[in-house]
Amino acid sequence: MKDLFKFRYNIINAIGIAIGMLNVILIYKNYGSSAQSDTYFLGFTIYATLSLIYQLFSEQFIFTYRGIISEKEKNQFLFTYLSFATIAGLLLTTVIFFTKPLLLNIFAFGLTDARKEMVFGVLSIFTISLVCYLPLQILLAVLNAIDQLAVSYTLTFLPTSFVTMALLFDSGVGGINEMAYAHLIGSCLALLLSFLFTIKIIDFKSLTINKKFIDTVLIGLKVRFAHNVHNFFLGWAITNYLSMYSAGQASLFFYAKKISDAALSVSYGPTHKLLINKIVDSLKHHSIGNIEDLLRKITYIFPAFFLLLYIAVCIVAPEFFIIIGKPLDNKNTLFAILFFLFCANSLISIEVGYAIISQANNKYWNVVIANLGFVMLFTICAYSIQNISGVIGLSISMFIGQLSNYFVNKSYANKTIAEMKRNFCS
Repeated sequence: MKDLFKFRYNIINAIGIAIGMLNVILIYKNYGSSAQSDTYFLGFTIYATLSLIYQLFSEQFIFTYRGIISEKEKNQFLFTYLSFATIAGLLLTTVIFFTKPLLLNIFAFGLTDARKEMVFGVLSIFTISLVCYLPLQILLAVLNAIDQLAVSYTLTFLPTSFVTMALLFDSGVGGINEMAYAHLIGSCLALLLSFLFTIKIIDFKSLTINKKFIDTVLIGLKVRFAHNVHNFFLGWAITNYLSMYSAGQASLFFYAKKISDAALSVSYGPTHKLLINKIVDSLKHHSIGNIEDLLRKITYIFPAFFLLLYIAVCIVAPEFFIIIGKPLDNKNTLFAILFFLFCANSLISIEVGYAIISQANNKYWNVVIANLGFVMLFTICAYSIQNISGVIGLSISMFIGQLSNYFVNKSYANKTIAEMKRNFCS
């Protein structure tokens, strides 16, 4: 049964990645590297960065929910948390919606007035999608907690799937806004379907307010903050950095990033979930040697994987786009960006093993310090080389920042492992 589950999970993961890549191919085929594609990518990245604020309030839900034994208390906790998520989501989205001009200046201060107006229109549509975001995260977490991972994972593909369909039937008039509306429709449908799947397990006769949700929110704020130091800053930095360049440059970066992120999704799929389980189990049984052996293996496996994949993309991509009638623009720049992003993501794949050790020992400040190191080094590099290497400098800066993050996480993990060895031997 376990093997069947893993196979099914891999298939769903592959479908999700394929939909994402088809989405990128269609955007390129329809819009190439242009002001229109820049507009969509910048608007979406601002939306995705703002969604990290919502994640602060949903981070810890699944741990508390799954840990509750009483079905009655589970229902009460879910009802309370879902009510909170709906109200908090509406309030947050209202604030964001009415502060869009300010947010656009914060996230993309380098845009000309004409381009800023285009991004503002797309961002307005994406902002409405944020109403769905927090309650959807809670409902997907419930589906995960009741072992309906295949359902929850499939529902996360709906917004991208609808954007892909909009691209397939693109009328060529207002297409960028149509894509944003398609994402909104997909988000609403995902919320509705997740609610319909979840409502079957709720006993409405036993619903009352459960105060445990307050502690869960507070813990989640602390835990998610450790990751958002890096993630929120990076989203903000990317949009501001790219807003300073001429039309089409942002698209080049985002096309490379989408390809690189798809490769990262492959390595972050079942492989990393298995890695987490193995490290946690080894810690539980004091098998430190197993952890060290595992970390040595992934240090070689993931860089080799990304290198081979990069070579394959460089060989196949140019021919593929010629076949579909849209040769790659600025191919050399695109592949240069892609190279450094692949290097950065290979480091992320290795780093996760070391970060798990800090997280498993509740040393979240280690993660915060490592992420702050990324922020500082990235900022220095991006500022120093922006006039030398142009948009390529962004991916170089991300690689150098990630290099720092990797070494800091590795150093903390090695210290923790050394401490555990002494404790277990004494």
